[in-house]
Order: sequence, then structure tokens, then C-alpha cells
Amino acid sequence: MEIYLFPYKYGFTNGALKACCGGEGRYNVDPSVECGDASATVCDEPDTYVSWDGIHLTEAAYKIISKNLFSTPQFNSLCSTLTSGVGSLGSI
Repeated sequence: MEIYLFPYKYGFTNGALKACCGGEGRYNVDPSVECGDASATVCDEPDTYVSWDGIHLTEAAYKIISKNLFSTPQFNSLCSTLTSGVGSLGSI
């Protein structure tokens, strides 16, 4: 997904891998610390993160994905160009 390759293009200034809510470390993710635990840390600006907790995305990331999902060409219109020449393969 483009959002992971180019997070800054979409305003995610904290990159795509570092979690907003977590347990410290390089990516702010500790499997033994869940969001809501007393030892969990939560960022001040979740809209600048792609990842909420290392597994789930932030609301801002889901918003970008859903907007792109409905504004890009339909899947079948993309595939029609790939399958338009398939019928002629039978004559080979």
C-alpha cells in the first residue's frame, strides 16, 4: 500500500511503522503491553501516525484508505484491459 511506502505524502510525520500507542522501543510496540495498560504510552497527535498499536491503523490512516478506495477506478475496469486479449490465446 502506498500509505506505507510514502506516509509523509499523506501527512503522517511519524512514519508508517512507529505506533501511537504502545510500550516504548524503536517502534513503540511491546507485545506484553496493550493500549489501556498503565505502562502503555499514548502519543499526543494520533493523526500523524499510520499505526495505532502495531497491529491496527489509526483513524486517520483508515480515512485515507477509505477515501482512496472509493475514488480510484473500479477493480473490474482495471482488469478489463488485462483480459481483453485473453480470447485470442485459444488460437495460438
